[in-house]
Amino acid sequence: MLSFRIAINHIKKKKETCLFLFLFLTCAILCTDLGFFLIRQSKDAFFGKCKELDAPTMIVPCNYNSYTTKYEDYLTEHSDVSVLNKTEAATMSTTKNNRNRLELGAVFYNMDETCDMNHLTIIESDDKVPMEKAIYVPYQLKKQNVPIGAPYHITYNGSTYEFLVAGYFESTYYCTSGSGVFSYYVPNETYEKLASKLDKSIFLLLQFPGSQSEVTRKTQDLKQAFLKDTTYTDHQDSMLLDVLSFKDMEDTSIQTTTIGISFICAIAILLCIIIVIILMNHIKESIHDSMISIGALESLGYTSHQIILSYLYEFVLLSLLGSLFGVALSYLLKPVITPVISISCGFVWEIKGHVMEDLIASILVLSVVILSTCISVRLLHKLPPVDALSQKQNNRSIK
Repeated sequence: MLSFRIAINHIKKKKETCLFLFLFLTCAILCTDLGFFLIRQSKDAFFGKCKELDAPTMIVPCNYNSYTTKYEDYLTEHSDVSVLNKTEAATMSTTKNNRNRLELGAVFYNMDETCDMNHLTIIESDDKVPMEKAIYVPYQLKKQNVPIGAPYHITYNGSTYEFLVAGYFESTYYCTSGSGVFSYYVPNETYEKLASKLDKSIFLLLQFPGSQSEVTRKTQDLKQAFLKDTTYTDHQDSMLLDVLSFKDMEDTSIQTTTIGISFICAIAILLCIIIVIILMNHIKESIHDSMISIGALESLGYTSHQIILSYLYEFVLLSLLGSLFGVALSYLLKPVITPVISISCGFVWEIKGHVMEDLIASILVLSVVILSTCISVRLLHKLPPVDALSQKQNNRSIK
């Protein structure tokens, strides 16, 4: 109890420093918690969304004129593909639109004739938009000044195609600017008009059984073998799109999230370094200012171990308070961050339980604090009571 009372006295005497340290601890735990949360969520978010949407885990786009069923035969014979669907789309190689400065390829699907693995999954929509002008755009465009109901003009080869945004959809492919292509869904009548003027492509959509790691390996191996063994590459120059394995689609979808995770983790590491510096300086100053008290306690029979515990209690108490506030803030911020990530990825993220991340973040920062404290107070083991009482330590630095 004595060590605990001394710890409380330390906090009362150094209120400003302790408050400063508490704020850094709170921010460090917040960033660490968010970092672990995003790492865990992103690890299986894409694969889980593929399962949820019944989406393909490999895509083979083919030129409409050079397409041959030999491609389908090869894919089914040289893999354990569980489902293979075929769909067609009208394509544009490089487009501009009136809502932003992006220059991307475009793929137009017929929303009334989509296959099982290419159905329209609407997130937000407006039924008041006339169907003859309607276009459904990727969810990512929501953050790029493309509101529902707004005019959306696509310019290609000198011609401008005018639409009204009827809603946003989620997808796992061709739905982010990182892919270099945006896909769109339009009604049958609009699609037929576009198909008569534009190039057309056939998309082979494949699904594979197994875990995420197994699907990643299978699609990578099949992609390499397919490009090597077939005549597909002979027509690749005329293709807008490349063959996409599961890893290709995943990397494109969550690349923005990966950058965000790296940034948050870097901040957490920086804060931990700052905490160590502040903590060690605070302990040195505290020992220097409390020499007489430390000497008196030791002369009365209190051990260095008990005095060291008082410093441990002080910073462990601040760390525990920082953990409570940091974790509480993370629960407030996660519902705000998740929609932003969803828009960046092109599909809706769902927040899962994250108690484990909370514990890991708190334990990690607490371990840093305890280790730094133990290193800083190690000289108290060698501090004789007489030296402390005579304040000889005032004339030499404590290292």
